[in-house]
Amino acid sequence: METNDVWIVGIWEMGGVGKTTIARVVFDRLSPQFRVQVSLQM
Repeated sequence: METNDVWIVGIWEMGGVGKTTIARVVFDRLSPQFRVQVSLQM
């Protein structure tokens, strides 16, 4: 079954605690399950 769901994951915390590292690991592991993947850094 195909759906048009949108998943948004936000990670926030003080600087220097590893947010970017965690986000990259999660993205790398989950992105193959989706047809389109986007990763933004702000």
